Amino acid sequence: MEVAINPKEIPDQVFRTLAPVIMDCVEDYFKDPTVIRKFIVWHERRYNRPPSNIDSLNAALEAARG
Repeated sequence: MEVAINPKEIPDQVFRTLAPVIMDCVEDYFKDPTVIRKFIVWHERRYNRPPSNIDSLNAALEAARG
């Protein structure tokens, strides 16, 4: 199922309430090394180049290896 959300239709007060919660979820999601690798592959396929923050992503992968 696909859901289309138009951010311009979200009331400002709701947006400001939800934004920090969503950002926390995104940060937690990207702590997983598998997610980072999948994102890099997706980005390279879509844009024919690595993400501009590839150094940060590689550093996160190294840190996850411990």
